[in-house]
Amino acid sequence: MSRVDAVVTAQMLSFVVYACAVIWVFATYNAWRAWGGILIPTLVLGGLYWMGAR
Repeated sequence: MSRVDAVVTAQMLSFVVYACAVIWVFATYNAWRAWGGILIPTLVLGGLYWMGAR
């Protein structure tokens, strides 16, 4: 995949992830569940990235 295609693919994927996060936050019943639904996947994916970057 060329560099330009990789950038466009990453931007489109980030838009989908952002849209799903917004839908999740507004679909929950309380703020704690919304925060948990955002922070837990962020921590898991950040940890996986950190482990792969080492």
